Amino acid sequence: MSDPIIEHKQRPPRPRQDTTISLLEAKLRQTERAARAMLRDLEEALVRCGYTRDGVYNSRQAGWTGPRQRGTVIHWENGKILLGRGLKKNTNGKLVKPYECNEPIAVGQMFGNDLIQVASHLVPFVDALENNVRHQVKALEDAVLKMQEMLQRVESDPMPSETPSQMSEDPDVEMPEKASE
Repeated sequence: MSDPIIEHKQRPPRPRQDTTISLLEAKLRQTERAARAMLRDLEEALVRCGYTRDGVYNSRQAGWTGPRQRGTVIHWENGKILLGRGLKKNTNGKLVKPYECNEPIAVGQMFGNDLIQVASHLVPFVDALENNVRHQVKALEDAVLKMQEMLQRVESDPMPSETPSQMSEDPDVEMPEKASE
């Protein structure tokens, strides 16, 4: 006997490929690809700018994340942006001791939430890579200006003073003797 053929008066609806959900999913995938491409361009730009030293940005240490928010750790290794994925857990969901970090993921493995997390922390991440270099450069420029002013003052009046500041006028203070004597 052959199986009976069931004919429907109305065919069952097929899932449409252009429904709102599928359009949103397609848009999400498209924006994820665009965000990944932008992060790769940023990696190349940072390398061109001279960011070659490896570094780590921790949003909690930088004061960017509040106490109730989830911390973000972004690594800069070999000219690549990597997102930290927290500490390893065992099958029970408890942290493995001694504490070990999960391997960070590269830009190509990041999905929407990861990309959003990295993008929201890009400014302090780049500041962390600079390692406060901007502030150090400003302080060094100020120090050089002070030294130049002192040098100009000494060169304008090269005569030594009658009482140099290294010499003591107090007769009770003895001058240190040389170590060879």
